[in-house]
Amino acid sequence: MFRYLTSFLLLFILVSPVHAGNAKLNQILELSGLNEQLDMIPGMITSTVAQGDQRAPEEVVDKAEAIFRRAFSSERLRRQVVDELSGQFSDAELNGLLTWYESPLAKKITAAEHAAASVDAAELQMVVGALGENQQLVELAVEVERLTGITDLMMRFQEQAALSLYTTVAAIMQPGQPLNYDQMQAGIRQQMGGARSQTYNYMLAIMMYSWKDISVEELQQYRTFLRTDAASRFMRLASKGTLDAMNLAFSDGVAELMQSLKKND
Repeated sequence: MFRYLTSFLLLFILVSPVHAGNAKLNQILELSGLNEQLDMIPGMITSTVAQGDQRAPEEVVDKAEAIFRRAFSSERLRRQVVDELSGQFSDAELNGLLTWYESPLAKKITAAEHAAASVDAAELQMVVGALGENQQLVELAVEVERLTGITDLMMRFQEQAALSLYTTVAAIMQPGQPLNYDQMQAGIRQQMGGARSQTYNYMLAIMMYSWKDISVEELQQYRTFLRTDAASRFMRLASKGTLDAMNLAFSDGVAELMQSLKKND
């Protein structure tokens, strides 16, 4: 729901606190699993773009994929997320976040969440059906979803992927025509309007499935961590940084795509 650095002596003396903070942020991004999530974004965006109008020439679609892959580079996304987080936490807060993410329990939860991402739908339904009888577990999942904002982040990501697809199709099939992003976005949001509850329930199910081998007592420790001010701000700012980075990547990708198609006219 993040790695880099160098400098000469005078510059190091002047900015070493920032570099030290960024080094810790990169560790936190890596340990928390956010780096892995950022690494998945380029492939997910380009696979969506590849599903464009079948009437479009293959070489043009391939070019669009390459453009969006560059625009949504995970390295670039990561730098922007780190920029969003930089200077927002004291050294003590960064140490506190690191202490949690370096703990055996945090690593156990992160690994379990990663494994759950590829679960078979039938197994997910079967296991969560049984786990749903555990009211404590359900309540924990509901609160963790609220504290992490994972449903809203997923909805925004799906919206961004769809917008990239629609824009690519429109740019390819109607070259030279102005693109009405606001209209596209409004249409996408209307289509997705009824999907939030489905996405919310799915995220709860994934969380509960990932926790199947983790005790309620351990999950309560996780919840306690997420309730802290530093963890709450980290989740909120990391999500904001990811979405802002994706918006910028989308803008740059569309600009490059339009320029490329213009050259081909």
